[in-house]
Amino acid sequence: MIKSKKRIWAGFVVLILTVICAGSAAAKDTGYAGRIWVRDDAGLLSEDEVTKLNETCGKLSDEYDTGISIITVDDFGGGDITKWQEGKYIEYELGEADGGVMLAVSMADRDWGIKAFGAAEDVFTAYSREKIADLFLDDLSDGDYYEAFDTYAKLCGDFLKKAQTGEVYSSENPYKRPAPVWLIIVISFAVSLIISLIIVMSWKKGMNTKGMQAEAVQYLRKDSFRLTRREDLFLYRTVNRTKKPENNGNSGSGSSQPMKSSGSGTRGKF
Repeated sequence: MIKSKKRIWAGFVVLILTVICAGSAAAKDTGYAGRIWVRDDAGLLSEDEVTKLNETCGKLSDEYDTGISIITVDDFGGGDITKWQEGKYIEYELGEADGGVMLAVSMADRDWGIKAFGAAEDVFTAYSREKIADLFLDDLSDGDYYEAFDTYAKLCGDFLKKAQTGEVYSSENPYKRPAPVWLIIVISFAVSLIISLIIVMSWKKGMNTKGMQAEAVQYLRKDSFRLTRREDLFLYRTVNRTKKPENNGNSGSGSSQPMKSSGSGTRGKF
């Protein structure tokens, strides 16, 4: 009888735990669970990085009803990478109610492309796509792929958040990246230090009973110094000469290629 009661209680406890776990899992399912927003076919990321990026893109896609996706491949096959993205957008079903935006990277010739789809074209204009690219391309070129992709995803969220206010970023309404937390802390500390120094110096000055004299003669004893001769001597001079650079017609030697925007897509090399 006692064993039967123990089994009943054990079964009851297991049932309760099962219900709690199921409720927790349901709470975590925010609508993007199971969907793939990041496809790293080029193998640029670790599994953990892919998981974290997929979660970031999934949350933002769900929040703004706009698919935010990333695809990397060894070779997209040549031509216009933004045209290639159109097929992948449909094939992988990367859109939401308000369309989507995709970053694609091909390692063969180091191509990249950002393309907007559907209603997202109104948010991710040429200005927006080029601005986002400007902010992640350095990391992409340096091989810091996770940082580049994470920056891209979060910037997409910033631009979509702005669009919810009824405005979009543009050359007339430019995007200004928030200052990093460490910089804010350093500036706050510096300002506090300067204010503290000013207060301390004012206190110190108030404690001095005798003020500093403007001329040295005030510190001399009367009739203790007499100037009998005065003259100016020119000792030497220094002349610095700088050779004027020759104009050979070359305006620069950079090898990076500028990005190109057309329609709803922007592409370039990294």
